[in-house]
Amino acid sequence: MAKQTVLPQRPARKAPAEQQVWTTWTMLLYFINSIYDGQIASILSQIAAIGGAATIQAGSVNMPAGQTTVTVNHTLGAPNAVAVTPVSQEVALAWGGDAFWITGKTNNQFVINVAVVAPAGGLNFDWVVKTT
Repeated sequence: MAKQTVLPQRPARKAPAEQQVWTTWTMLLYFINSIYDGQIASILSQIAAIGGAATIQAGSVNMPAGQTTVTVNHTLGAPNAVAVTPVSQEVALAWGGDAFWITGKTNNQFVINVAVVAPAGGLNFDWVVKTT
C-alpha cells in the first residue's frame, strides 16, 4: 500500500474564508516543496540511471535564400537523434511536397535538406541533437 501524505495542517471548518484559503494555499506550497519536488528528482535520477546520461544541444539556423541545404554544427559527438522544426513564415514551403529531411549526420554536424529553394529571407529552423 502506498504511503499517504500527511500535511502539516488542515483548514478549520468554522474559520473565516480567508483563513481557509490561506491554510489551503500553504498546504499546497508544502506539498510542492516537500513532496512533489523530491519525487520528480527521484524519477529523473532513475531515468538517467536506466538510459545513461543523455546530452542535448539545441539551436536555430537560417537556410539562406536560393539554397536547398544548410549545415548545422554541434559539439555532442555522434548523435543518435536529430529533431528539426521549420519556424519561418515560409513554413508551408518546408512542410509541403517532399518537405525536409536530414542527411550527413557526423560527430559534429548534420545537413537539413528541403525540396524547394529557400525564398527571400530564407527558411528558419529550430533543431535539437540528443546523444547518450
